[in-house]
Amino acid sequence: MHKNIRRDRARLNMLVNTWCLFYNDSVREKSIDLIAALNYHYEGITDGEIIFSDECSPEYKEQIIAVTRQCIYKKMSAYRRLRDYHYEVLRSHPKAGYICFSLDVDKNTRNYLTTDVHNDLIKDLATKFTNNFKSLTLYTHIAAYFWVLLRRRDGYPYLHFTLYFREINFNHVAGLSINKTWFNVLDKQGLKGSIRYFVITEGFIGPRLSKGGFAGDRCLYEVNPYNDDETNELFIYDDYNGADILQGLSSDINKINNKVFELHLYTLSKLIFVMPGKSKSQGFSKIKK
Repeated sequence: MHKNIRRDRARLNMLVNTWCLFYNDSVREKSIDLIAALNYHYEGITDGEIIFSDECSPEYKEQIIAVTRQCIYKKMSAYRRLRDYHYEVLRSHPKAGYICFSLDVDKNTRNYLTTDVHNDLIKDLATKFTNNFKSLTLYTHIAAYFWVLLRRRDGYPYLHFTLYFREINFNHVAGLSINKTWFNVLDKQGLKGSIRYFVITEGFIGPRLSKGGFAGDRCLYEVNPYNDDETNELFIYDDYNGADILQGLSSDINKINNKVFELHLYTLSKLIFVMPGKSKSQGFSKIKK
């Protein structure tokens, strides 16, 4: 029995909605949830040493700590890549505007999709969506884009995109084109899904463009707190993973400065999900000149 253990499980619990820590076990060929493993074995800290339960062998403890450090290192590497890409876009397009949105597939389509089948679908749909998107007239107004793979609360992955427009004065027509592209891709595959937008500007109202499924219909909505039609307020709910990807920064990320925008990129980096195998967890388009 260890003495003088300082228990700070609250900090550990905080990881659930702020980090996605998985590593791919090559032996079992599956993703291991490090937060779940830490939560199960963690007892506290004493004299600066992390204490695990007695049922956790010293070898397994060392493995968990080592792969957690490695996972965090990869997150920071992903963050640096997102940040560097962001500033590279702005060097070529200093007046760029941007929107961010998430694309999800209903796991109950085709009876019930297993995690493995869903993983394969997401990879295929990411390719189909980007290829179809590039054929749109809208794409001529796009300077660049990137996507990251995130993980829903129930363990299923989904896609999150950030588009950079050449100019900041885009409007709702962009959202309508994106919606049409995504749902056409789903329809051709016999699938159902949804889309969530996380931006509100003068010409682009995300709550009115989010569409599809239980999550899509209810994640963003308008309410009237004073029973006055002229004082409706727009609220943006969390992403499919339960996280606030904007960290309360602003409903219009086009109005925040670059240093603050880095916090948004940092949040995305912490939540990136890496699927088993050699699948990509983020993708970047070429930056147009």
